[in-house]
Amino acid sequence: MGSTGRFVLGGILAARDAVLGTTQVVEGVHSAVLESLGHVAPVPKAIPGITQLVYQSIRGVTSVVGQGAEAATAALGALMPGLVEEELALAPWQLHLLSGCNAAFGDHFERAANAWALPMSFWHKGQPLLLAADLADQIPDARSHLVVFIHGLGMNEAGWRDVTGWSYAQSLEAEHACTTLFLRYNTGRHIYRNGEDLAQRLDTLLRAYPVPVTRLTLVGHSMGGLVSRSACYTARLQQYAWLEVLEGVACLGSPHQGAALENIGNWVTSLLKSTPYSAPFALLGKCRSAGIKDLRHGSLRPEDWVERNIDDTWHFVPHPVPLVEGVRYLFVAGSLAEPGAGRLTDAVGDGLVSVESALNPHTGSDTSTHPAISRHVFTGTGHMKLLREREIGRVLEQWLEAGGARS
Repeated sequence: MGSTGRFVLGGILAARDAVLGTTQVVEGVHSAVLESLGHVAPVPKAIPGITQLVYQSIRGVTSVVGQGAEAATAALGALMPGLVEEELALAPWQLHLLSGCNAAFGDHFERAANAWALPMSFWHKGQPLLLAADLADQIPDARSHLVVFIHGLGMNEAGWRDVTGWSYAQSLEAEHACTTLFLRYNTGRHIYRNGEDLAQRLDTLLRAYPVPVTRLTLVGHSMGGLVSRSACYTARLQQYAWLEVLEGVACLGSPHQGAALENIGNWVTSLLKSTPYSAPFALLGKCRSAGIKDLRHGSLRPEDWVERNIDDTWHFVPHPVPLVEGVRYLFVAGSLAEPGAGRLTDAVGDGLVSVESALNPHTGSDTSTHPAISRHVFTGTGHMKLLREREIGRVLEQWLEAGGARS
């Protein structure tokens, strides 16, 4: 993303696509109303043709604006290359805006080659890691234990810090001999695609890392935990060497069995199709990104969508992803219910993910007594609080201390 010119162009093109999509919905509602009126009252023949012409004009003008923005940016790039090509750091508001838009439309941005599509990258102490450059200069104090933090839907690396600037990473680096990195990625893409890219980038990272990595730990919040498990699945298939030093995977509030809110959203979208008046609004629901739709069942593998309808509302069972043998797992769940709430604790969950979904992934086998799994439930804790809760930080530290390099 880097330059101001590309950021502005990406915003204009995103707005163009939003207008075109909204126009399609409004036109659909208008057409349904006119068709219904035709059965009970006379509608002049010219009216449908006029309305169609109006909507075609809106689409035409909007497309021309988008084309003009692209041409203007190309011209500025030719006259002033630095304006378009110079890499600039995103302001916090720009990063948060892009992160949220990527969650909703990131797969569309990628298909459209829109500059708002966030590329996957590792970040260290507020700076992106250039894997093709010398990492010794970028991580001068590199340690053999590497901990990678992976954010969730619509988030970015800034979300791991609380209002005081404290983070799990800061605490770990201060108290333990480890180096921490953050992953930034487009959360609107399919989880398995982000998993594949993370697996490949970890392979590149460890090959270029200044010192031999003897311990690798992945810590993911929400979708980030699913991306980490998907990356492990790809690493096993591709036989990436980093899997041999992977010591632990921590998932904080990850919807391993799916998120109820996305399931409800999918049902609502399906129900909207049942009447001619509401059917156009179903288009808005269908615009949800592939990443959001993956959260419906916690889908981690490409096979989940082969010859399957991505908007299926019926008995969808995702393919299981086994745990990596020899790797320790930490599954953390939050619940808005207070201590002593009993079954309400699981039913309420953290507001987005149930306790059952956060603690028990689809692995194809019984993990209830798995010796390499630690499970913790934090009551009175919402989904976002799992990102930066000091009590959870202490549990994370204790879990890391209990581990060690794989033999």
